[in-house]
Amino acid sequence: MSKTKRPTPVELRQAHVVLSRERPAVEAKPEVWLDYYRRSAAVYAEVAEIDRWHHHEALYWAAREKRKAREIEDQLRRSTADKRGSRKTDAGDYEGGSHHDA
Repeated sequence: MSKTKRPTPVELRQAHVVLSRERPAVEAKPEVWLDYYRRSAAVYAEVAEIDRWHHHEALYWAAREKRKAREIEDQLRRSTADKRGSRKTDAGDYEGGSHHDA
């Protein structure tokens, strides 16, 4: 199945409109938000090079979206580490009994 081609904004105003339409639902999974913020950062960085009148503002938005993506990456990394760490108790047994139990 082919993906629908996304519009490529060339002005900051267009980037805001396109990205606001692509924005995930508030309750979307962190992975969905991560993809969104990565794409947003890339779009704003590209717009910064094209829309020279809004260069610095677009760079601000690109940096902001990169920061938000990093925050989600950190959250996902901590969540994965917490899950791995919580599977074992201090004695080395898995929660709910010894790992030898069937």
